[in-house]
Amino acid sequence: MAPRYSSVPIRRCAEVGRQKLNELYPDFTVIPTSILDDDLMRGFGQALFKALGIIRVYTKKVGHEADYDDPIILPISGTVEDTALELHKDFLKKLQYAKIWGKGKHEGQRVKNNFVLTDGDIIEFHI
Repeated sequence: MAPRYSSVPIRRCAEVGRQKLNELYPDFTVIPTSILDDDLMRGFGQALFKALGIIRVYTKKVGHEADYDDPIILPISGTVEDTALELHKDFLKKLQYAKIWGKGKHEGQRVKNNFVLTDGDIIEFHI
């Protein structure tokens, strides 16, 4: 069974004291946030995705740039096959192969349907 995360965004964490909050709520992850601090907000977003157990995968058409406006949301350990099915069942039936771009991957690496994706990957389908 996947671990269950509990988190609560806390405003004005410095006033109360992060250690005190950890003592009061030992089963929760304390995530300091501030709309004035982009790094803290990114950290909150990452913690939220981790707690929900999801990743974002972006698509691109052959010969075009990636579409970052509308990501495909998959559970952690989602595959190329899962992504194709999210788009349309015919994509999966007709899929010959896919190419992947992302952190720690070769640019345009050709992958099989069971390839496990990670957050932020870009996928190009060839049907």
